[in-house]
Amino acid sequence: MATARGVKVDATIPSYSVTATEQSWRRGRDAARMGEFFVGLATLPYGLLERIENTLSPTPDTDAMVVLAARRQTTSNVPCEVILK
Repeated sequence: MATARGVKVDATIPSYSVTATEQSWRRGRDAARMGEFFVGLATLPYGLLERIENTLSPTPDTDAMVVLAARRQTTSNVPCEVILK
């Protein structure tokens, strides 16, 4: 997005962030598949956005994170664990 708007970007900086995010998600993928929440929900959109911006394809890790976020979505905007208590 930034480069499309003419902003100069150091290409090495995003690669580290993407790699760190992928490693974090890979470690938590199995927990996410079991419905366990292991990362800050606020970090998920940023991780997905950086993948889109770097034109990276979906992976099993990204799929697990999307499912994790979707499972936590409620119509009342109250986290699921509050409703289940």
